[in-house]
Amino acid sequence: MSAYDNQQAVMFELNSILKNSQSYSLSFGTVDSSQSIVRRSISMQFTAVNYDAAKDILQQLHDSQYRCLLNDVNIASGTADVSVTASIIFFEHQFDKGAGSTTQP
Repeated sequence: MSAYDNQQAVMFELNSILKNSQSYSLSFGTVDSSQSIVRRSISMQFTAVNYDAAKDILQQLHDSQYRCLLNDVNIASGTADVSVTASIIFFEHQFDKGAGSTTQP
């Protein structure tokens, strides 16, 4: 699990995956850092040329090098493309600043 704050790396990862879509938009929720596991929520919408392309993008998100959870996935087929909406939560570890440890468990 990545250390907090991994936002820039997550953004690069999302861009490298979603650049294969026709278009995409991201909406960022409030970061929940109330516990040692930080949750970074993102709502996304993207369009793909067909179902297989949409499935490939979702698989790449699922297989991301950063621990995440895909949920609320909705796939709608249009006349010329496929529209996908989903939520994704990236998890990061927030180390106890008082412990002085910089190693990950």
